[in-house]
Parts: sequence; C-alpha cells; structure tokens
Amino acid sequence: MKYIFRKKRLKFFVGLLDFFGRALYFPGWLKRPLAEKPGNIAVLRFDHIGDIINTTPLLRSLRSKYKYANIDVYVSPWGEEAIAGNPHINNIFIVKTNIYKRDIKTRIGFPSVLSIAALVRKKKYDLGISVRGDIREIFLLRAAGVRHIVSYGITGGAFMADTVPEYQFGSHEVDINLNIARALGCPDLSPKTEFFIKKEDMDVRRLFGLEAGKYVVLHVGSGAASKRWHPYKFARLISMLKNTDLSVVLAGSASETQNLTKSLSEKGKVTDLGGKTTLSQLGAVLRQAVLFVGTDSGPSHIAAALDVPSIILFSGANLPSRWAPRGRDVNVIYKNTPCSPCCSFDCRVKGHPCMENITESEIYRQIRSIIDKI
Repeated sequence: MKYIFRKKRLKFFVGLLDFFGRALYFPGWLKRPLAEKPGNIAVLRFDHIGDIINTTPLLRSLRSKYKYANIDVYVSPWGEEAIAGNPHINNIFIVKTNIYKRDIKTRIGFPSVLSIAALVRKKKYDLGISVRGDIREIFLLRAAGVRHIVSYGITGGAFMADTVPEYQFGSHEVDINLNIARALGCPDLSPKTEFFIKKEDMDVRRLFGLEAGKYVVLHVGSGAASKRWHPYKFARLISMLKNTDLSVVLAGSASETQNLTKSLSEKGKVTDLGGKTTLSQLGAVLRQAVLFVGTDSGPSHIAAALDVPSIILFSGANLPSRWAPRGRDVNVIYKNTPCSPCCSFDCRVKGHPCMENITESEIYRQIRSIIDKI
C-alpha cells in the first residue's frame, strides 16, 4: 500500500498498523458485500469548500446509479453552504468537528470521530463513503456499523474498508473522487463540478447595487497564508483596472478586504463585499461577473463550477495539476519554484517567491485578453 505521508516514521507506523489489521481481517469474516440496491448511503466530506465542490461530480454519479437511494452528506459547519441545494442528495448533516481545520493547534482526532459515529449509527447505512480516504473516517464508518465501506487507504486503515479503489497519485482531485464512482460501477463520470444558488439571491442589483456583466470580482484572501497575494499588488491591479469600463467587486473576509481598501488611493468604482455575503449570494455575484480573479481558495472553485472566466493566482503550496479549479475558462498563473509543493500553511522561504513573482502587469494583460473577447 502506498501512503500519502511524507515522513518515513509515519509511513512505518501506519504500515505496521495495516499489517496487523490485515491479519485480523484476512479471513474476510468482517467484510460485507455491497447490497445490489442500497437504500441508505452516507458520504463523509468534513473538509473545505473546494474539496466539497470537487466532490459534486461523484455525488451526481452516485445518483445516476442509485436513483431511489437516500443519499446523505456529512459536512463540517463551514461546508454546509457549499453543498446546499444540490439536487443529487437527500439530506445534509452538519457535525461539529475540526479534524481538518487548517490551524493544526485546534485539530482533534478520535474523540470527535467516536461522537460522530454514534450519530451515523442511528441511520443504519448500507453504504458509507469516505471520500478523503482518512483512517479516522474509515474507523468512524466501521464503528457506526455501516454495512459496506468504500474508501482509499492512503492514510492507512484500508483493511477496514470493503471496497478500496485504486488511488491515482498525481491525478486531479476530481478524477480521484470519481474513481470511487468507477469502483461502484456508476455510469455518469462527467468531471463537471457544480454549485447551486438560491433563487432569492440572484438579484444582485437589489442586494448589492451591482449591474450584471459590468464588473470583475477580486477575491483577495485564502485559507492559508502561503496562498495569498499581497494586498498592495491587488491595489495596483485595481488602479490598472480603472482603464477599463469595469467596476471592481472585492470578496473575502471583512478583515481581508479592509486591509486592501486601506491601500487604495482612490476608491471609486470599487464595491467592498468582504464579509457581507452568504456563499449562495457570493455565487450569484460571481455568476453575473465578467470575470473572476482570485487565489487558490473556495470561491475560485465556485467561480469555475459556474463557468465564470477565471484567473487563478496559484501558489507553490499545492500543484495546480491536482488542485486547480475545474471549469470551462480557467486560466492558472503558477510560478514553479524549487520548494513547490510545500503543502505548508505559511511560506517558509524568504520573500514568498511563488506569489511575489506574479506581477500585477501580468494579471492585467490576462484580464485584457479576456474582456477584449467579450
């Protein structure tokens, strides 16, 4: 079994755990076959907005095969809006867990898993899917008494799963997720991601005074510091955009956009929506924009899912070949550096070269090339 860990000690420990685990499960007496028509299906997706958006093709494929099944998705509180309104699922269950919080100091492990398992057990699922392939999630599903478990074993624990798809290292995250659908024989394997907007949020003129097709959205933040472009660069880009007929809409947290607006010498034609929208409202704003400019973040995946022309400033923290948003017109700006991919929350290299080497002029030229075609 090939693991996703980098540290040799961790690989050794997990490999040892799997060795004894396989010895326990080898006779197959704890393995259960998948029901031909599972009535209840649980999908675990506790991580972040982009991860959830990248899972939507899998959910659509599950529905195409199991038309009459009850499909429930379990998410963390911050993930609810990313999946809300999805017609391919029946229920969303929000669980309070911070297993995958980016701040490693606040992460917790198996105590949280056991409390969630007690909730899942009440539903009596025929099929449980851990999309991430995390050993804690596989254990959760087994502890919850799920009849048939499907998951990758990239962090260990594959011996507890009943179906273990082949994990294609180096593939895009959407394709990795769809391998689960292939393992289940699902016929619809389209990689198109989806995001659903509430009808009442579509009137961006009424809600925010915006005129559809007359603005560009700049998302100025990211969940990790290693993925952020400096506010002064965004400020210079906004100054360049004053040479176009487009107004600028800022998206992000309130603190992120306020840090940027402080750097602006002129604030005309700039609408600050930082911290003022729900995710559905942000989706409506994006859908009616001429284009989107942002970093490797949840909103970039939403824009791509909505087929909004996008320019993504991709840091060296992750590889765009795996994590770049999937969409009809996504343009990734990526400066390959020797330290990439670092997978770090904070940049550990002086000067943050993977992002600082992306220039405002470069982005402006890319913007002009898009809007000149409209």
